[in-house]
Amino acid sequence: MLGAGFTAVPHDPMNVSPEASHVPGYRGSQAVQTRFDIPYRGEASDDSFQVLDLYFPVRNEEGGLLPVFVFIHGGAFWMSDKRDPEYYPERIYRTLAGQGLVVIAPNYRLTPRVFYPAHAEDVAAALAWTIDHSSEYGGDPDRIWVSGHSAGGFLAAAVILDTRFLAALGHTPAGVRGVIPICGQFAVVDSGRQNTFGTDPQRWPGYSPLTHIRPDAPPFLVIEAARDDWWAPGQAEQFHEALRRSGVPSTFHELDDDHFTVIRDIGRAGDDLMPLLHRFIRP
Repeated sequence: MLGAGFTAVPHDPMNVSPEASHVPGYRGSQAVQTRFDIPYRGEASDDSFQVLDLYFPVRNEEGGLLPVFVFIHGGAFWMSDKRDPEYYPERIYRTLAGQGLVVIAPNYRLTPRVFYPAHAEDVAAALAWTIDHSSEYGGDPDRIWVSGHSAGGFLAAAVILDTRFLAALGHTPAGVRGVIPICGQFAVVDSGRQNTFGTDPQRWPGYSPLTHIRPDAPPFLVIEAARDDWWAPGQAEQFHEALRRSGVPSTFHELDDDHFTVIRDIGRAGDDLMPLLHRFIRP
């Protein structure tokens, strides 16, 4: 069970890792540089919530701009953090960046401080920042992949499928090449923890990513864990099938993990997620 009371963990604003985690069979690991707690709403950013972290190779061994991987943490919309040491340790991001990606991990405001759709509005603002600024760190704003775990998977799908979130900020998801929801929820069927989605059932369909599937959406890689007991069984596969019926390229994989090991063990021996990411994130 997730614990409560998470806030951003203080770090130095700049840190360089002498080596990144090596993942056998993939690109050679690269040293990773970081920037922590960058406000993505500028002066309007709200303390530790509307900030993001960056992880990127010290040297670009590929030449040109690198693919960008935006990862949105989970926590049932009311807890956890982009650097939650138990569920989203920095090792995850360093492993990904060490394989030649510019990795961006945002925080967002949580319930009960705010209620939906404020969480998605924050994620959209972080993505708008990514479009505008990722090239300053070697990232290609025309090659962005958006992923998230648990509630983060919901938010990744919601912000890309419902284009109103980015449109409100003067942006479009045109540069997003793919979406990777991991153990996500895609249909709002109740008010959620601490009434995240409110108590009016007539609003819930409008909040659901399933409702906003559009035929011109980017490709999806939908990941489910076989031993996940957090969300309704089969919801991820149903979402995948709905995408395909609408003409959206989608691939579905059920991995032999539980709700937490599927993301926490990335890059470790026996990890099945990293190979899928490498095949889906194309140069």
